[in-house]
Amino acid sequence: MLNNYFQMIAPDTYNRFWINVMYYCVYTFSKVQYTTNKYIVGPITSFLDQYSISYNETQIEFILDNEVIITPQDIPDLYDFIIYTMNNERNKLKKLIYGIPIDDRFECEESNIKFILVEIQFDNVTLKIDFNPNSVDNYYVVDNIFNATFIRYLLATYYAIDALPDEYNLKILDHSVNGIEVDETKSIKIEKEGYSIIQN
Repeated sequence: MLNNYFQMIAPDTYNRFWINVMYYCVYTFSKVQYTTNKYIVGPITSFLDQYSISYNETQIEFILDNEVIITPQDIPDLYDFIIYTMNNERNKLKKLIYGIPIDDRFECEESNIKFILVEIQFDNVTLKIDFNPNSVDNYYVVDNIFNATFIRYLLATYYAIDALPDEYNLKILDHSVNGIEVDETKSIKIEKEGYSIIQN
């Protein structure tokens, strides 16, 4: 009843009020989540890592047109990128390698960051995605580059998107609760304690 009354008396002010309430709720939740991860979850995880068994299994996959084409010892003539998987007790670290593989590119170090929220917009579609999509496959690995080729692979593999977009826009709420936007002309490079945006 009061809802209808306020909508009739001052609809613009009423709508603005609720938009602000929703914004501050999301902002407060994100800040609490960030603080919890930084000061509680992080130290506990770090402590547990000291007693975990080190990497015990690896796998190499060559990706072409969003599909695994071969997993042998030799290198195929044509591929878009390589996914080098290193298993540990918690998840599978997924290292992305572009170009010809060199031994030191196979170092697989987990980043200390994870984005709070990632949304992709394309063709009037908005979809929430994750670079740790099934809580097992973890692409938050130091020196991983999330470019348009990888984003399309992620959509096809984990989100069953058949009509992959030529153009898209990523809206990201990062680990420090900062909002950024990245389109298909830019890439995200994951670092140990942060990330950088690269112009393709």
